[in-house]
Amino acid sequence: MPYQNPVESEHLDELVIARRFRGPPNSANGGYTCGRLAEYIEGPATVRLMKPPPLEVHMDVVREGQEVQLRCGNEVIARAWPSGQELETLAAPGLDSARQRREAFAGHDRHVFPGCFVCGVDREEGDGLLIHAGPQATPDDNKHHVACTWRPHPTLCGDDGIVPARYVWSTLDCPSGWSFLSFGEEVALLGEFSAEILAPLHCGHEYIVAGWEIGRDGRKRRTASALYTDEGQPVARALAIWITVQAPER
Repeated sequence: MPYQNPVESEHLDELVIARRFRGPPNSANGGYTCGRLAEYIEGPATVRLMKPPPLEVHMDVVREGQEVQLRCGNEVIARAWPSGQELETLAAPGLDSARQRREAFAGHDRHVFPGCFVCGVDREEGDGLLIHAGPQATPDDNKHHVACTWRPHPTLCGDDGIVPARYVWSTLDCPSGWSFLSFGEEVALLGEFSAEILAPLHCGHEYIVAGWEIGRDGRKRRTASALYTDEGQPVARALAIWITVQAPER
């Protein structure tokens, strides 16, 4: 973001992220946190995570100009602003292929954060999202790609049956990471996330979820992800920057 002259802050809200929405054991899932903050931005948004989002702690949502910040005391946890990113999607994998690739999810065999709200293997239906995106049977060496299907659980939706944006952002998060994590021993955390919701998602409907790697620069991994109808029409899409980190001690 370019430098902006200081502007007066406007306090918008208070936010507490429950332990249910964790990624690592002691911090919130990155995609969920980004989705919560993006709800204060109209239209497509970019969110940059500055620090691991704490759990069960009162935080402030503050607007400064076009930017919205999530603050814990004097620390800025995340910053969000209207996105100028060009978000594109690949063609959706077939529905049957996406269903089958769930079984090939690398996290079934090795998962650094098995309690993750989005992709954790220690979660139950209705508690976690169970987004277990696996690679193709014959991987493309030039473009790592993972996919699965997702049917939003009724507990995620309001009376209108529409999936709130925070869960759409969450669903777009981890598949983009597994696009490279599936093929190596790296550990990475979400650094920046841009997403756009193209159409409402409805509870009970089956969707296709896909993630793919775009490029690498040092410790950075640039990835993308998308949600599609069962007929392959995109309904949401995202770009992500992941930062590789040292594996946590067990």
